[in-house]
Amino acid sequence: MPKLTGDKLEIRIDPELEGEQQVHVLVTYNKTTFQSNDRQKSGRTIHVSDFLTDTIGRLKLDKKEIDDTIPNEARIMINSGKNFDG
Repeated sequence: MPKLTGDKLEIRIDPELEGEQQVHVLVTYNKTTFQSNDRQKSGRTIHVSDFLTDTIGRLKLDKKEIDDTIPNEARIMINSGKNFDG
């Protein structure tokens, strides 16, 4: 796996690979729910799902790779409940 150094972990050092070896990058899945409760109503809930990597943070395409035919981020936000999109 690559190692990150520097004060802000901005320098990436890839391991030396032999033959057909490939770099491995840790990717984790994060799912979070945020709620705001109103005393007179049920409140509002937002669900956020995202993939996180140890090299670039949130999984997304580089600015050079963005194409209008596919999503450029792996994050999904759902506003559940009545009159919202979820």
